[in-house]
Amino acid sequence: MSGTTFRTVANETDRVGQSVSQAASAAGAALREAADSFRETAYDLNKRVSKQAGQAVDDLSDRVEAARLRRS
Repeated sequence: MSGTTFRTVANETDRVGQSVSQAASAAGAALREAADSFRETAYDLNKRVSKQAGQAVDDLSDRVEAARLRRS
């Protein structure tokens, strides 16, 4: 292989390597962004479910107390 051909192949290999590296970096950034969004959604959902569960427990306690008072 001549020196010119070797340099051309080496340059193209470097260019492809840089392209792959940039694509991998962009994919990593997109995955991090998706993970952050998922984490925020899961956190918000957890807060809402916890609040609703607390309200359900309070409602049930009130009903049990009301039933107990009616029986007294």
